[in-house]
Amino acid sequence: MKYLMFIVFIFSVLTAQFNWQENGVSLRQGAHIEWQRTGTVGENGEVILVWSDTRNGGRNVYAQKVDDSGQNLWGDGGVAVVSEAGRQEDPLAISDGAGGAYIVWKDYRYELDDGDVFVQHILSDGSLDWAEEGIALSDVEGPQEFLNMCSDEIGGAFVIWIDRSTGSSIGGDVYATHLSLTGEIVDAGIGKAIITDGGDRGSISLETGGAGYANLVWSEVADTDWKVLMGQRLDLECETLWSEPEEGGKLLISSSSGDIKAPRVTHVGGDTAAIVWEDFRYNPVSPDVFLQFIDGDGNELLNNGGIGICINSGQQSVPRVKANDSTAYVVWEDFRNHFLWGDVYGQAVSIDGTILWEEDGKPISVALQKQTEPRLVV
Repeated sequence: MKYLMFIVFIFSVLTAQFNWQENGVSLRQGAHIEWQRTGTVGENGEVILVWSDTRNGGRNVYAQKVDDSGQNLWGDGGVAVVSEAGRQEDPLAISDGAGGAYIVWKDYRYELDDGDVFVQHILSDGSLDWAEEGIALSDVEGPQEFLNMCSDEIGGAFVIWIDRSTGSSIGGDVYATHLSLTGEIVDAGIGKAIITDGGDRGSISLETGGAGYANLVWSEVADTDWKVLMGQRLDLECETLWSEPEEGGKLLISSSSGDIKAPRVTHVGGDTAAIVWEDFRYNPVSPDVFLQFIDGDGNELLNNGGIGICINSGQQSVPRVKANDSTAYVVWEDFRNHFLWGDVYGQAVSIDGTILWEEDGKPISVALQKQTEPRLVV
């Protein structure tokens, strides 16, 4: 089923056939609309969209559910997720698998400059499941930044953030929590520290690791001065399974001749995950796209160091990956045809490492001027 959904997505892009009205469906019209928005796919083709909104003067968070025919299901202007004093912004949303969603945001009701992390669970009918003001995932003194979240595949969600509160490392420590349909939250108000080694990390990619687990990957400066690929796996209690928090994570992939940057991880099936990244082993200024499959213990399943899925001359950057049980699909920005105007290329790789599409990728969009920031949905 995931494979078919991927093909439909690509087909609809290439043929420009849309099921909703021309020029799109209005979610919210008028003044005082912010552009901080997100969304999550629910059941039966429904989508829950979330944004920050200043219709009442302050900056609050609103949500709307749209069905597969483009009809708004939660009123004309959506429903308020939070309407507290101060600013509430930068929302993220993950489906609960039951028609609702978990929504997290940065909240400035207590700290006007630094902000905290809050959450709400919205039900399938648009009503709020938890306290109207939301629940603090972390309201400790100091900034909490760079929120990320993923499904746990059993109706709950994992949330991570960078904590720069007093006493944390210079680059900030990484904290996590888990949300459940029953309202249980791991270490609510504080979160659980999962990375505290003080490493020089890049942004963290978070994705489900199968039912009840989450996988994280990131690049980090190593003793060799090259950036290596690190990872961690969490269970429902946000316990780290590959290393202790003070150890910073498990070294997954390293190169003796270049950086690893911008990694992304996705669930394949069982406890297997796929990781893609920008790889500089062949050129210090022009990256290629590499891929590796790992098991639930973080062990590499293909050649050590991964396989090059695009090592064409020119720059290939910001790869993204999604997968089903047998195949990983990758897209990226590609500058082989013009050093300023990127195109979008893609590749499919089977679980045994077989390249399924043409060498160095299949052109998905090579129109004039720029095509950027490709994304996948399965």
